[in-house]
Parts: sequence; C-alpha cells; structure tokens
Amino acid sequence: LIFIKETVTVFNLARNELDEEIPTEIGEMRQLTDLRLFENDFVGTIPPQVANLSLLRHLAFTLNKLTGTVPPIPALSQLTFLDIRDNEQLRGPLPDGFAGLDSLKQVYLFGTELTGTLSTDLCDTLETAWIDCGDIECGCCTANNDVPCPSEPSYAPSATPTARGATPKPTGFPTRAPTPPPTVFATSPPTNPTATNPPTAKPTHPTATDPPTAKPTQATSPPSPFPTVGVAPTNSPTPAPTPPTRSFRDVILQASSASSIDNSGTPAGKAFNWLEGDSFSQTQLNSNNDVSVVQRFAMATLFFAMNGESGWNNRGWLNDSNECDVSDLQCNGSGQISSINLRSVGGVAGSLPDEIGLLTGLTVFDIARNDVSGRIPTHVGRLTRMQEFELFENNFNGPLPDQLSSLVELRRLAVTLNSLEGKIPSIFDGMTKLTFLDLRDNNFAGELPSGSMANMDSLKEIYLFNTDVSGTVPTELCDTLENAWIDCGELVCDCCTARAGEPC
Repeated sequence: LIFIKETVTVFNLARNELDEEIPTEIGEMRQLTDLRLFENDFVGTIPPQVANLSLLRHLAFTLNKLTGTVPPIPALSQLTFLDIRDNEQLRGPLPDGFAGLDSLKQVYLFGTELTGTLSTDLCDTLETAWIDCGDIECGCCTANNDVPCPSEPSYAPSATPTARGATPKPTGFPTRAPTPPPTVFATSPPTNPTATNPPTAKPTHPTATDPPTAKPTQATSPPSPFPTVGVAPTNSPTPAPTPPTRSFRDVILQASSASSIDNSGTPAGKAFNWLEGDSFSQTQLNSNNDVSVVQRFAMATLFFAMNGESGWNNRGWLNDSNECDVSDLQCNGSGQISSINLRSVGGVAGSLPDEIGLLTGLTVFDIARNDVSGRIPTHVGRLTRMQEFELFENNFNGPLPDQLSSLVELRRLAVTLNSLEGKIPSIFDGMTKLTFLDLRDNNFAGELPSGSMANMDSLKEIYLFNTDVSGTVPTELCDTLENAWIDCGELVCDCCTARAGEPC
C-alpha cells in the first residue's frame, strides 16, 4: 500500500458499481495526476484530502451519489479538467469560486445543487464551462451542451435553469483532455417517456396470456446521465484540441471490451462492423459526438442479439440516419435514447445483451410479449433512470439480478410469464416510487423478502400468484395497495385476495 501511494499517477475505477464513501486515504496518493471515479455509486462527501493532490490534472467524480459541500481545492493549480456534475445532492456555495485553479480548461458543474459565483479569473483559461445557469453565476459559462445561459443585464439568477441533466455534456465525458489521458463519459436526461400498453391496473381475471395491464400515472424521472466516451463538445466557443486521428475503436473500447468487438460472430462484433461502415456514424465520430456513436453501437448490438437480422430487419434500426428517427425509439432533447418499445413485435427473440447497460438515458424499456430468452443481464443495474421495465411474456430464465436494486426511479416492473427462478432478491429497499410490481407465473421459490419490500410506500398493485414463494406481504403496504393478488395458501397478507380478486 505504501508503494502504491508513492508511485501511482493514474487511478481509474470508472464505470463500475463501487459504493460506500471515497476513503480519506486517497489524499495520500500524492503522485496522482489523473483520478477517475465517475459512474459508480459512491456516497458521502468529497474528502477534503483531495486538496493534497497538488499534481492532479484530471478529476472526475460525475454520476455518483455524493452529498454535502465541495471542499476547498486551491492547491490544485495544475488541474485542467474538473467534472462533478450529476451528483444531485452536492450543494452549497462553490469554495472561493474555485479561485486558484489557474490551469483549468474544462469544468462541468450542472446536475447539482451548487450555488455561488465562479471566479472570473478562471475565464482566462476556461474553454468549456457548463453549469446550472439559475444557480451558479459565471461570466464565461454556458448551460450544459453549450446552450447559452439566459441573459438579463449580466447573469440572471432568475432565468429558468436548464433541467437537471437535461442535455448531455460534451458528447462524452467532455472532451478528451488536451493534455492528460483521454477522458470518458457524458450525460443527459430522459424525456418524459410514454410506454404503450403496460399491464392494466385492474386485470380482469389475469391469465397466462393476459397480464394485468394498467399504466399508473407516469412521473417525470430525474435527468439521466449517459455514459459516453470523452471528446470535445462540437460547438464549444473555443474547442479544445482533439487528437489528430480518432477511430471507432478508440471510442467503443471506452465502453465495451476488445474481446466482444473483435469477434465478428458476436452481436457486439457485428454491431462494430456495421458501425465502421455506416456513414452517419462516421459523421458523428468526425463531429466528436461520442454520445451518438456509443448509443448507435449499443442499439445495433441489441438489434443483432435479439434476432433483428432475420426477424425484424425492416424497422429501420440500421438505417444510415439519425437513430432518433427510428419509430421504436424515443430520444430526449439532447438526442439521447430514452425509450425503446418493441412490445409484441413479431420476430423479436434471441437474448438481451450486456450492452443495454450503455443506454443509461433509458427511462422506458418494453420488449414484452416476444420470445427473448436467456438471463436478464446484470448490466441493467446501470440504467438508474429507468421508470418502466417491461419484460413480461418472454422466456427469460435464471434469477432476478441483484443489480435491479439500483433502479430507484422505477414505477413499473413486470416480469410475469417467464421462467425466472430462485429466490426473489432483496432489491426493493430503494424503490419508493414503484407503483406496479408483477412477478407472477414464474418459478420463484423461497421466502418473500418482506423486509426489503416494506419501504415500497407508493405500491398500488402487486401480483405474486403461480409461484412457489412463501412468507408474509408486509402490512405496511396495505395503506396504498389497490390490487394484491397472491397464492393464498402460501403467502400471508392482511389486504390481499386470490387471483381475479377472489377473497382468500
């Protein structure tokens, strides 16, 4: 450990599922020039010991769950890149307006509750500075995605701020830093999605082919950042220099593995080969729009993995045009895919690939009533803005992944009529917005995770019959439940009925 502290210059744990607090010992890694912890689940405050990293040039904490205020970091005079956006509970004034960061070229502060004034001294070096205009004052900044801040006499605090995360940041983790190592990622929010035909609220005698299909009122989800690969924003007032040559491989390897794209027989390999031959994708690459490049790769991988070549190749998914024009998709105002609806589309089969986890702007994913099989990939845990996850009436097997616990914005979860098995995991603690849960007609067994479910204080409908699950439905749910259909002989519940609403 002593050796590591004294020798490491680059520390990159980005795009994983690390939680807990960032340890204060990180301040002892005095040789660090590049610290990337973005797209994890870190909680707690930014440790003030970060200020000890005086050689730091690149600091990226975006897309975590950090809270509290930002500590003073005036000693980071070599820092050129700072991204702490999309930590929605970071709050309070900017420490001294970040005065002292004399080398700073890029700063991303939107999607937080930070306030105050960015030091005017920074304007001498800043090339890109994206903020929440209504909360932070700055004479040389823009809203996210280079949208000009509303101007009143100077910087109008009263101007309506851009929706939190409403647009992605520079088409990727803002530009590939001009000096230090290449950067990775970006964000953007969901458009208020609409899902067609979800299982109804008061199913009339649900059957194996007709799940309850009611769609509770859909709430707006918080903006959703989209991971993408580092590159400079396309219309930055003073764009940062980009490497003279960039390839699809440079971009995609930031999001996927070489082993998957190098095997031309895999869905990811086929998607990569298509990407290289697609002229619209080439245009996006040349424009440094890595958000589009990565999501085109991801949607193409879904296409090949779910039998698109032979089953439903006439729906425009591989057209040489903007992916947002595909009728099965919806994009938000930032051009990020926020909804995929393939419900009851003939020919949709195969399996759901890991690359779905790259579409982190998704708020609606509906592939119900098809023939998709295999396991639900653990990478769905990256879809933290998801509101409606509809997989019912397919052939999924294996367990429900524990990583579903990250989908704290869920309103609807429907996996009925599959071949899922094992215990129902304790994934519901954070799902306080869930209104509709349908797990019936699967091979689940074991004890119901009652403790985990007790916090679902928005739940209106739950369907648990035709399983081998036993235990007790928490009485706390009875305050909101309108429909609760169970196997009466195996589950105990004070406010439930048998299927079709018949009394137990």
